[in-house]
Amino acid sequence: MSIFDLRLDTGRLQAHAVEVWGQSRADWQARR
Repeated sequence: MSIFDLRLDTGRLQAHAVEVWGQSRADWQARR
């Protein structure tokens, strides 16, 4: 596994985390 592959994986993970966080935040605001 190369460093480039690792960076690609990290970027994908971060994008997914941001997506999930934004969605849960929107849900929380909608519930208020």
